[in-house]
Amino acid sequence: MQFLTVKEFFYKLNTIGFILLLVPLVVFTFLYYLGISFPAAFTDDQSVFIAAALVVIVGLLDLTVVHWVAEMKLKRHLKRPELTGRMEGYAASTILKMVAYCSWSLMSAVAFFFTGHVMFTASFLIMMIFVSFTWPTPARLCRSLELQGSEKEMVLKHLDTPK
Repeated sequence: MQFLTVKEFFYKLNTIGFILLLVPLVVFTFLYYLGISFPAAFTDDQSVFIAAALVVIVGLLDLTVVHWVAEMKLKRHLKRPELTGRMEGYAASTILKMVAYCSWSLMSAVAFFFTGHVMFTASFLIMMIFVSFTWPTPARLCRSLELQGSEKEMVLKHLDTPK
């Protein structure tokens, strides 16, 4: 991700995040209204249980692997001397995590469409709320990159050059 200022970095990162947040929301809304027209394909308890187990197992596996890979990428970028390179690494790992959250939400939306069970709506909403709590902020960037001194001040105050 190319950027010239800290403000532009967060603008681009937030734009990507909002797009990734909007995709499952649009898909869920579409499938919800499509589900009104067509009855759910699997309504028996066993099918709902299998769908729930599948969403949870695949979702947790996905989130675990992605979190591990993102942390490894971030640790590799922490060794870079320039702040720009470390910020690019932070952006890459943050976007990767957001894609994982998006995939969980999409699985919940599809499971809701096929089963019509409210549990998948709750799963979808919980993941959307979780995304809002893990949203990238300047303070979170400083914590993740272990910034101190002038670099931390530059990020927190959106300055172009360190003082």
